[in-house]
Amino acid sequence: MKRSALLQPQQSDLTYRVAMTLQQGRRCEFLYSDRQLARDHFEVLRAVGVIGTWAIKEITFHEHT
Repeated sequence: MKRSALLQPQQSDLTYRVAMTLQQGRRCEFLYSDRQLARDHFEVLRAVGVIGTWAIKEITFHEHT
């Protein structure tokens, strides 16, 4: 039996997270369902070095099941 693409089970239950520590102890994180999008955004944020007006002190990429 064929199912439409919308009814197919998800290929992966992984979530991807980009977590940052900003200046003055602030924290920020982004959650993604697509690995390539998460990696691309991680690389951009790492290169730019700021989010809003806050400097990024530490940035990490995480994969979760």
